[in-house]
Amino acid sequence: NVTVPNALASIQFHTMRVGGALTYAGDFGIDTVVFNGTATQRVPSNVAYNFVRVSGNDVRMSTEDGSFNIAGWLEVSGGLLRVGEADSLTTVFVGGDFRTVAGGRLQMNDVDNNLQIAGNALFAGGSTSGLLTDGTIEVNGNFTQNTNPLAFVATLSQRTIFTGSGAATMQFANAGAAQSRFADVVFARSAGQTLTLLTAARAENAEL
Repeated sequence: NVTVPNALASIQFHTMRVGGALTYAGDFGIDTVVFNGTATQRVPSNVAYNFVRVSGNDVRMSTEDGSFNIAGWLEVSGGLLRVGEADSLTTVFVGGDFRTVAGGRLQMNDVDNNLQIAGNALFAGGSTSGLLTDGTIEVNGNFTQNTNPLAFVATLSQRTIFTGSGAATMQFANAGAAQSRFADVVFARSAGQTLTLLTAARAENAEL
């Protein structure tokens, strides 16, 4: 566990690895925080993160009514990140890219929980079959699925929204009814801005 209870305290590190609980109330000067616990870890929402890597077995970003702010990238590498839970209203803002790699998985099973990605989204981790059934993923940049045929399996009420004001691309290495796919997909990019589909894709419902 890491605890810094003094709101006037300040710590400066390049990388902090947390295997338990992180409790912090000071000036957070950590470049990269790695959550790598073997048991359930709850990420505190009162921290202004720069970069976050998730490699723990059950890492949760969930609040009753609040948000998590990450200025740079958010990476799920070999672990599981759960955004939101039942009866929560959680928004995770990622100012850079989001990616799942090396078996990493994203879980979103509850309504009113959102992952907003200002940069690119890469799903190249483990299987998300049964893990993406609700909530909303918003992508401003490019969307890519590769490496694992089941790296992005969205079903039931999960919604993916493409926003943004610049040119972007979408591509699936393994699109299909039994492979990676969208449940609901919404194209809401700014007028005149292009989203280029580089490969085949599959969605249960699409809204232009």
